[in-house]
Amino acid sequence: MNGCVRLVFRVWGEESETSDLQCSAKRKSIMRSSSEEQIGLSNSEEDDETGKNFTERRLTDGGTGTFQYRDLKNANIFYSEKPDSIEEFMQDIKVDILKNFPEIPDFESSVRKLSSRTRDNLLFSFNLDNILKHLDDPYAHKNYVEVEWMKQIRSDFVRAEQVDKALNLTDMFDRHWFSAVKNFLISTMSLITTILNSPDDGQSLHKYKKARKKRKTKGSKLVESAEREQRPLQSVYHHYYTRIGELFFLKQRAVVNRTFIFGDKTVSSVPDLAYGFASRPVAVQKNVLLSVVEVEGKPVNNDMSECLEDQLESDVLGRMGSELFAVVPHSVMFPNSLGIICMGTKIIFVYLKIKREPGELLILPLKSKGIIQYTRPFDILKAQDRGDVCEILYWLGCVQNHCDRELLLTT
Repeated sequence: MNGCVRLVFRVWGEESETSDLQCSAKRKSIMRSSSEEQIGLSNSEEDDETGKNFTERRLTDGGTGTFQYRDLKNANIFYSEKPDSIEEFMQDIKVDILKNFPEIPDFESSVRKLSSRTRDNLLFSFNLDNILKHLDDPYAHKNYVEVEWMKQIRSDFVRAEQVDKALNLTDMFDRHWFSAVKNFLISTMSLITTILNSPDDGQSLHKYKKARKKRKTKGSKLVESAEREQRPLQSVYHHYYTRIGELFFLKQRAVVNRTFIFGDKTVSSVPDLAYGFASRPVAVQKNVLLSVVEVEGKPVNNDMSECLEDQLESDVLGRMGSELFAVVPHSVMFPNSLGIICMGTKIIFVYLKIKREPGELLILPLKSKGIIQYTRPFDILKAQDRGDVCEILYWLGCVQNHCDRELLLTT
């Protein structure tokens, strides 16, 4: 099992030269992306596969087709026993980014202003989990819920539109704030409409999960039928995640398929969404700021005391961990990396922290234990949860847009 991690880069399905990943003491060589990497847009045909769920189709190895949490443990990477508060989590991220890129300002004033504005004007708050438990109620109930929720969203739209008229549009963030809010609210309406009016009176999700369990014993017809009904939900959720990022000025980049070899496993990972970073204006975003993984599974609780290992399935934990490790050489927080797990309308921040001595190779299993810190789940449809994540997401958005904003201010 011991040995250097190897990154295998593929160009449109063809394997190129395999090279050992050596983490030299020079940060520049570590942060530079390889020209051999396969670049695939997140809306490519590969992303539209429906024969497997997100976890199954994205992560493969030579055996079961998924990278399990036990594989992470064998690599000496473990999830923390309890979640961090969002404040502690954000502080760790800021310290690591500013240590690697000290020229980046703190953005405290901008983040505080944007967060306060969004909290004060996006007031809609929905308990979708509670509604999903009663989707078999009469149609009138669902129709009433939908109408009431749409009223809240329209009120937020009118409120935000009025605020926009008084903003200083010479500021890049102020200029784009209302557009981002508008798109987010429209996407929220689309998400709610799709969920409440999904095929088979909203039972396609239940049918889909039940059919997956019968895949091996009952043949493929039931599975294919359920998956056809589930595609609109997958599509609308994916679109919603992109709008969440855009609300906080986070711009997508092309995702990169990175493959590494661990023991007898060849692990290929590609996030569902990726957000890059360039350290100077008009430069290619070769560094990775944030990776997003979309997964399916049982609902998670918002309890601060619950261990993530007790809430998520082994393949979800394994996939997220391997995504975080694969991106380490290109991470803005090197030798650490940041990600988000998306499940329905809930998001969980995760952060892989690796202890590494100068000049030490990245070898699996790691010499020192790698720890994946995480937060409690936050439901974006709930006003309180949405407000709690405003600062960290706006700060990441400011960091990503730093060079563009500086360029505008100097021209």
